[in-house]
Amino acid sequence: QLLNQNIVYFSKVRTPIKQAFTEAVRECMKFFKATPDEATQIALIETLRTVTEGKIHVEIERVRLTKLLAEIQESRGDIAAACKTLQEIQIETVGSLDKRERAHFLLEQIRLCFDHGDFIRGAILARKVNLKTLEEDSFKDLKVKFYQEMVRQHTHNAKHLETCRAYLNLAETKDYPETDACEAVARACLYLLLAPYEIEQDQLMRRCRALKRTTHATRDVLGIFLGNELIGWTEFCAKYQSDLQQTHVFCPASDPEGKLWETLRDRVMEHDIRSISWFYSNIHLARMAQLLNLTEAECETALSRVVVSKMVYARIDRPAGIVTFEKPCEPTEVLAEWSSDVDTLLAKLGHTCHLIAKERMLDNLRQNE
Repeated sequence: QLLNQNIVYFSKVRTPIKQAFTEAVRECMKFFKATPDEATQIALIETLRTVTEGKIHVEIERVRLTKLLAEIQESRGDIAAACKTLQEIQIETVGSLDKRERAHFLLEQIRLCFDHGDFIRGAILARKVNLKTLEEDSFKDLKVKFYQEMVRQHTHNAKHLETCRAYLNLAETKDYPETDACEAVARACLYLLLAPYEIEQDQLMRRCRALKRTTHATRDVLGIFLGNELIGWTEFCAKYQSDLQQTHVFCPASDPEGKLWETLRDRVMEHDIRSISWFYSNIHLARMAQLLNLTEAECETALSRVVVSKMVYARIDRPAGIVTFEKPCEPTEVLAEWSSDVDTLLAKLGHTCHLIAKERMLDNLRQNE
C-alpha cells in the first residue's frame, strides 16, 4: 500500500523527468513476483495503469500491464472482464511497440472477444491484422493462431467458403506439421461442399481437387459435385454417409443437431437442379420431383430457393405443371441477334460471290491460252 501511495505521489510531481518516471515504472513492474497474494498484485497493476494513462513515453509499459491484468482475470474465469480490459488499448496506435508483440496483443483481443461470444467486435478487430506481416517467417506461429481464430468466427457465422479459405491458409503455412496440414485440407474440402454454388466456389473446388494432400475419397466426392450428372441424395448417402459422419465436420460432437448434414443435402439438391437445367429446357414438375426423389411441394420449394439465389433461371406454369428453364429474350436482344445473323449471312454471301468471280476469271484465262 505504501508503494502504491509513493507511485501516485511521484506521478503527481509537477514536471517529472520522463526517463526517470519510465525507469521507476519498469522497476515497480519487477515487484510483481514479490507480492504476497493476487489481490496485492492486482492493486499494484491498477496503480501503475492509472499513473501511466495518457503518457506516451510509458505506453509500452501500460500495454504490458493491461495484458498481465487480463491474464489474471482470465485465470480467475472472468472472461468478460478480461475482454473489457484488453479493449481499453487501441493497439494499432502504439507505434513504439515491437511489431510481433503488437500482433500478438491484437490476436489476444480477438481470441477473448470470441471466448466472450462477441463475434461482431472480434470480426472488426480481425480486419486490423496485416496479412502480409503474418507471411513473414518469424510470424508463422501467429499466422496459425490467427487462422484458427478465423475458423472459429466463420464456423459460428456459417460462412463455409471463408472457413474453407482459412483451413487452406493453415495448410499452406510454412513448417506446419504434415498430418495437421492434411487434416486442414480435408476439412477445407468438406466445408467447400457446404458452400453455396458460385464461380469462386467452383474454381476453389477444382483447385482443392488438384492438391496432393487431398485423399482419393475426397477427390471422388468433389468430382461428383463438379460433374453434370445427377447425384441423388439417397444414392449419395448410401455411398458416403458412413465415411463423412466420421469426419470432424459432420461427427455428432461437431454437428449435434445435424444442421450441417441438412445443408449438405440442400447442396446436393441444388446441384441436381442445376444438372436438370443443363439438360432440359422444359420439364413437368412431377417428373422433376421424381428425378430429385422429392414430393412436388418439396421440389417446388427447392427450386424456388435456387431461383432466388440466382443459380438458375426458371419459371413454373402451375396450371400446366411445367417448369421452364429457358430464359425468354427481350425484343432488343432478338433484334440484335437477327441483325448480327443478317450481317454474317451477307458477309458470307459477298465472300462467295468474290470466289465465284475469281474462278470465272481464271477459267477465261485458261480458255484464252
